[in-house]
Amino acid sequence: MFGYVIADRQQMSDEEKEEYKSYYCGLCKEMQKIAGFKGSVVLSYDVAFLYILLSGLYEPSGIVSLEKCSVHPFRKYKVVTNPIADYAASMNILLGYYNLMDDYEDERDHKKKMLADYLKKYLDQIEGKYPRQFNAVAHNIECITKAEQSHEENIDIPAGKTGQMLAEIFAMKEDEWQDDLRNMGYYIGKFVYVLDAYLDIDRDRKTGSYNPFIAKQNSDPKGFEDYIEMTLTSMMSETARSFEVLPIVQDVSILRNVLYSGVWSAFKAHQYKMQKKQGQEAEEEDSIGSIQSARRTV
Repeated sequence: MFGYVIADRQQMSDEEKEEYKSYYCGLCKEMQKIAGFKGSVVLSYDVAFLYILLSGLYEPSGIVSLEKCSVHPFRKYKVVTNPIADYAASMNILLGYYNLMDDYEDERDHKKKMLADYLKKYLDQIEGKYPRQFNAVAHNIECITKAEQSHEENIDIPAGKTGQMLAEIFAMKEDEWQDDLRNMGYYIGKFVYVLDAYLDIDRDRKTGSYNPFIAKQNSDPKGFEDYIEMTLTSMMSETARSFEVLPIVQDVSILRNVLYSGVWSAFKAHQYKMQKKQGQEAEEEDSIGSIQSARRTV
């Protein structure tokens, strides 16, 4: 679930990079307050985006400081903390727990299970502070799991549940902005699920794991790539439409960088890898053809 809602650093100024990282560091600091150093292991740039988004929308008073950390102890870094940091950190730990459990079910990595068990101790605290969001995550994760275990052929069902889960997380408050925030979360959630399934096709084909795109790719290999790109573009267009309604000025260039460029990083990298592979295969075929032609001539 994590790793796609990130910035395109190549398109950022040095000032934007520093600001972006300052929220990331602030989120890390807040996660350590809740669950200690181990709690920050699941720190995610995806949730850092939410932290920047909500901070830009609500503009709470906060603290900007220069601090060292145990991971980078030799210099001080700019850190942004405000009242929204607790919410973002809680959501990061909550999502991180379920992400670890999902990885454990797929990989049987016992280190991830141990970390998940550690984070589980703090879930009651998060549920007490944010019951709506907690229940939405728990319910929708259960629905996604059932859909995957039953090998649901319609990817819109588990993707939609992922969207519903993030919709409740993006809507920190039930206020005048909740509909646009929910819409953003819903389509980002669907985008993440669809993109993740698309990137995992080859691996899932080899392992026999659930992936509804395998059948679709088999039935229409030529049109499949266009279908995926069109689907993802439609989802991000809906996300952007709701985002542009929000009266955000603070760090808006960073947020636009993520939504209009950064979220496509994994997709573009995969496309490049595929094109390179296809180019190499074409060269090999040409080489084999040339050798066979030469042999026939001789």
